[in-house]
Amino acid sequence: MDREEYGRLLNEIIAEGVPREEAHFLVAKRLDEKLNTKYHRVCALWPPKAESTKVAFEGNTEEEVKIPKGAKILLFYNNSEHPDAPTYRVTWTW
Repeated sequence: MDREEYGRLLNEIIAEGVPREEAHFLVAKRLDEKLNTKYHRVCALWPPKAESTKVAFEGNTEEEVKIPKGAKILLFYNNSEHPDAPTYRVTWTW
């Protein structure tokens, strides 16, 4: 979380009527929860919609993703019976 995002979250919480000190605590708590997540979601991947000799899979992120230098990128099989489910899930971890 960068300074800009921290400030945005802080202002959103304060706008809800939460005292400033409590708002700082809540933002720090969210940051701690994010950092203690083992696998950080990047995106899901599906086979390309149009047949391609160069593109193996495609997908989009749902939100801005920041992957730290040195992070390990993992690709998990998505074992779902649903026909629209993605083939893989991309995550990063330490």
